[in-house]
Amino acid sequence: MNRIKQHKLNLFYPRSRIAILLIFALLTGCPSTTNPVVKEHSESFTEYTEALFRRQNQASSSLMILSEEEFSDEDYQTLLLAEQEMHNACGSLNEYASILSEDSNPGILLRNKVYRSLDECDSATQNLEFLLQQLD
Repeated sequence: MNRIKQHKLNLFYPRSRIAILLIFALLTGCPSTTNPVVKEHSESFTEYTEALFRRQNQASSSLMILSEEEFSDEDYQTLLLAEQEMHNACGSLNEYASILSEDSNPGILLRNKVYRSLDECDSATQNLEFLLQQLD
């Protein structure tokens, strides 16, 4: 029994090393995005996230200035749903921007979370932008 406890505590035991590596890989994640700009450089990541943040804020602002009477109830519900989907998809980006605006460090875990959500956020933002353009 004492021997079993020793193996569980021994970090140099081969199974322990594998478990530690698997946990580390899961925690750090392997962020993936199809955007070639983001893949190339870390500076591009910052530029891309700032541009995407501005676009989604512009889309929300454009929706806010519209009057409900300007379109049908069905169109209004479609726009509200698209805006909600964008906010859900861009939640990590908004959190990241909020932390940066306070001159704080968002940390690597949040940065990875943002990185992994960029495609979904961009797609949802494009969808709302498209719907808003259809109103013109």
